[in-house]
Amino acid sequence: MRRLAILSLLLAASTFTTAVQAVTLHLAGDSTMSVKRAEKRPETGWGEALGAWFEGQDVDIANHARNGRSTRTFIEEGRWQYLLSEARPGDWVFIQFGHNDQSENKPDRYTPPAAYQDNLRRFVTDARARELHPVLLTPVVRRRFDEADRFYDVHGVYPELVREVARETQTPLLDMHEASREEIERYGEGPSKALFLHLAPGDSPNYPDGLQDDTHFSPKGASVMARLAAEGLAALELALQPDIPPSDHRIVHDADIPTPQTGPHSGGGETTAYPFFAEEPGLELVFRKRALHPGAAIGYHPHDHDEIYYVLEGRGALTMNGEVTEVGPGTAILTRPGDSHGLHTLGDQDLVILIVYRHAVE
Repeated sequence: MRRLAILSLLLAASTFTTAVQAVTLHLAGDSTMSVKRAEKRPETGWGEALGAWFEGQDVDIANHARNGRSTRTFIEEGRWQYLLSEARPGDWVFIQFGHNDQSENKPDRYTPPAAYQDNLRRFVTDARARELHPVLLTPVVRRRFDEADRFYDVHGVYPELVREVARETQTPLLDMHEASREEIERYGEGPSKALFLHLAPGDSPNYPDGLQDDTHFSPKGASVMARLAAEGLAALELALQPDIPPSDHRIVHDADIPTPQTGPHSGGGETTAYPFFAEEPGLELVFRKRALHPGAAIGYHPHDHDEIYYVLEGRGALTMNGEVTEVGPGTAILTRPGDSHGLHTLGDQDLVILIVYRHAVE
């Protein structure tokens, strides 16, 4: 009986150890994903930022990605075999190549399309043979805009080749190419530079003459790409799930929140305020629509903060620091600390304005 009791305890301990054992997410890829050396900073691979989406979980990130590698060289150098030797059954593998595979002018890394697909198939087959969970990723885009500030792609057929292998092998796909394209187009030609390694002379001791790199990411860009990967993974609804915080977004229609008020700052008359998100805790931004009905006014008053009025409808007379100006639809009014202003309606129509300013969060 004593031996049976000891055996039962050992089995229970073994089961507990297995239950709490962390799963590892292995990353196989190129420089867009890899960990950077100190002399390359602030260049950052998006794989470095991925762990933030698994905080509090028993998920470790093993970043095997390396600069300049294609599917072919990752295999030839033994990096794929090393990844397999390190992985345990139940681990996950993110596989993202293409930047270097499609570089025909660099024979040390170029992989023709047919060989590229064969290598992707091998990755999937080998991973499953080791009881791992492979996920294929299309390559993230490079930042490219034409003279009309329209984005264009330079990866050719390679992203679609990944999609074909994913369909053929029934492997989960993170379409980072499409997601990153949409994100960079959303940012636009100028603002998207912040996602990549654009440095002015003196910005970094590693690049004293500055740098204009539209392939590799800044810390901000790496964080954005990691977010896209996490969101894509969450949408796949696999067993591996990132920590996507619940959204606190709100949608409000002004028809639901009209608030009758007299003209503010002792302006007099009747107005209707639409205090959007006024009860939202921690929100720094005040955003309000106000309709000043005929004869109503915002009283003349001094300012200690920045505030913007934007006229949507009607006509009004603005008094700014003692000077009177007529305003109408499309007029934007900025007041700064030290200014004084007031506003009253003209004519027999409502004067409708948007009001925006920041207030301190308690």
